[in-house]
Amino acid sequence: MASVKKEIGVCLVVGHDETGRVLVDALLNANRRLHARIVAVVGGAEGAAKHTQEFIDTEIAPFHLDAQSVPRAFATLQEAFEWDEGATESKSASIDAVVIASPKATHYDYALAALQAGKAVFCQSPLALSVEQVQELIEKRAAKHANSVVLLGLHKRYDSDFENLKQRLITGVCGRAELIRIISRVPSVTEQPQSTRDTVYNHLYHDLDLLLWLLETKGEGEEEELLNPVQLHATRKTVPGAAGGVVDTILVVSKHANEELAMLEWSQGITYGFDQRVEVFGSKGALHAENNATSTVAYSGSYPEGQFLPPSPVERVQRYQKAYAREVNHFLTLIAEQRQDPAVAERTARHLNRVLQVTRFAEAIVAAVESTEAVAQKVLSGALTAGQEAGVIIESLEAFPVLKGPEAGALKQQADRESVRHKDLKLGAPKRLCLVGAGRMGGIRAVDIAQHPGARLSYLVDIDTKRAGDIAAKYGGEVVSQVDDALKTGDVDGVWIAVGTRQHYDVIKRSSEAGLPIYCEKPIALDQNEVVLSYQVAASHNVPLLCGWNRRFDPHFTSVTNKAKKDVDSFGGVVGITSTSGDYPTPPPEFLIQLGSIFHDLMVHDIDLVMHTVGALPTSVMTIANTFTAGLKEKNAEQKENDRVVDTAVVLLKFAQKGITALLMARRHNPQGYDQRLEVLSNKGLLLAASNPLKTTYSLASGAGRQVDSMPFTFEDRYAASYKAELEKFLEVVNDNDAKKVAGAAVGDGDDSARAVCQRGLEEALGVAHVCDAALKSQRTGKEVFLVQKTLN
Repeated sequence: MASVKKEIGVCLVVGHDETGRVLVDALLNANRRLHARIVAVVGGAEGAAKHTQEFIDTEIAPFHLDAQSVPRAFATLQEAFEWDEGATESKSASIDAVVIASPKATHYDYALAALQAGKAVFCQSPLALSVEQVQELIEKRAAKHANSVVLLGLHKRYDSDFENLKQRLITGVCGRAELIRIISRVPSVTEQPQSTRDTVYNHLYHDLDLLLWLLETKGEGEEEELLNPVQLHATRKTVPGAAGGVVDTILVVSKHANEELAMLEWSQGITYGFDQRVEVFGSKGALHAENNATSTVAYSGSYPEGQFLPPSPVERVQRYQKAYAREVNHFLTLIAEQRQDPAVAERTARHLNRVLQVTRFAEAIVAAVESTEAVAQKVLSGALTAGQEAGVIIESLEAFPVLKGPEAGALKQQADRESVRHKDLKLGAPKRLCLVGAGRMGGIRAVDIAQHPGARLSYLVDIDTKRAGDIAAKYGGEVVSQVDDALKTGDVDGVWIAVGTRQHYDVIKRSSEAGLPIYCEKPIALDQNEVVLSYQVAASHNVPLLCGWNRRFDPHFTSVTNKAKKDVDSFGGVVGITSTSGDYPTPPPEFLIQLGSIFHDLMVHDIDLVMHTVGALPTSVMTIANTFTAGLKEKNAEQKENDRVVDTAVVLLKFAQKGITALLMARRHNPQGYDQRLEVLSNKGLLLAASNPLKTTYSLASGAGRQVDSMPFTFEDRYAASYKAELEKFLEVVNDNDAKKVAGAAVGDGDDSARAVCQRGLEEALGVAHVCDAALKSQRTGKEVFLVQKTLN
């Protein structure tokens, strides 16, 4: 019986980058039982042949005890094979495997030559730069060397954190995966812009494989048809970056055959380290793989410096060094097992089918990016106009109307009506507020008004006088069923509107006619014409009308947005925004239908916050969405098509004027709590982030790890501070309004005039409404919606 060869001889094909050195280290430190030896090194890049011997002398020879075991240098792979055929038993091991770490454009040729020679192949990704080339390699292997081991170097699969996440996903700890988000932000890898194809195959390819790998739960190749993207949108942008380089970004949103949604972001030019994160949002909870740190040492500075945590690794090799070693060990193990286990050949075939699937995914992204860019250029240049050409929708928006201020006669009438109130007005006294609406938000606002020393709940208006009476009994205020009953008394300094949206305009009109400042819960109105009417009636009576965009007042978010908007010198210009909004508890399906569009009800706050930070209207909107809440699909089936709703949505906004992109995610069903996060990335490679505050600082350490407290349970808990800040702002407006009128100040047209306040509010409200409408239209049609706004002559 012939003896089984134990030693594995490796021919290494290297280029100019550090990958060859990484693989040398992995091969030299491979599991000793595998007995791997590098016997030949080929210079795999143009001009690399003369450096090959130097590479051997510096990277490999120092680890060999005798000169005979040092690998030979070759200019071509064919030369190495010819030498190998003439090798004798007295020489070092013959070539069993070819490890390819050359420039990506050469991978196909080297892999094909190795397969035709019957060698095992390990190739850094990608295996080839086209679907056709990958198919050819698969066919060549199947036809002549079906037992050959071929493994593509997809190192993120071998990262211990991602592998741990995958195992937990398989066990079902977070339930069914509904949405996966992968973030890969890296330091600059090139100072020159790359083509879309280069960027996808050189960088994003690993994340595409990681996504499909996480989506499969039954083993490689067993559910391929369920992993394919059935809806896909991708975009690429290049903007000036730090140190004369560029920040290249590719964003991908996709929906897969098994209904999962995905968000992928790759960008370069980051200065804060390798940012590599994965999140899986499931039906029972969420899994998070956060960034590795270079150290466990944190520094707490003198107040108010804060705490300084250690950075992430700054090099790919440093971040994934252990993963490279593990994948090389896996390759060598497959070779050793293949000699005795025929099943290895079938596993290799399944692996190659997955490689083909990832390559098709990559090609689809290249095509999507190129198509998107081509259409965008035509739209922005005016070559495409309103309609549904080229698979997109172009919305031609009217210019924002200019509001008219009050006429002299109207001011005289208003002054007469306010004479009773001004006679007894004391500027230092608590402001008397009329709260209209005693529902859930009315109850929240009543508490804040009652607790504020500068406010007093004067009237509580609701047709349900019993419900209003229960609130008034705790927090004060006279209960009336009609708003006029409160306004005609003159005992009111400002009106807070918290009734249903359909009643907003009537209350705004009556309050404006009474000359009272107004704070209205979002949205001002469901119909855009009514939005204009609401602001116009307020402006015509010299009344400031404010809309309740409460996230602008959240201290966690404002710490980020204020820094991004006001500290441009140190932070740089904004290039990317990521927003997360997970709702909790999940409303029942019947109520979700009543709430309507997730974009107008839940995501509207995220859209406003992004637009408020950027200060512009996006030029395009793309949505990918789905329904996961138990019972909602069945309830949707009972509705008319335009009344059906989704509970999970991803929206990609592009701001062409400023080169900014924003990825927004919203979920109605978020079992882990009220998840509200914001990230802002700058062109200096810096990141601002606002994470979730926890209910308490409680933690419990045990053998299972460290358990911390949960996120806030509801929006009332999460945004308690912002609700109070909103009230503070409104009281400032009321005080300022009263001070001007008592002093007899002339009605101006400056930034602080009521008309200017209403004009800004109108433009913000209409802008947000346009984006919400576009997101809904994109969700229903599957098309990107471009927003082209006319300008005033």
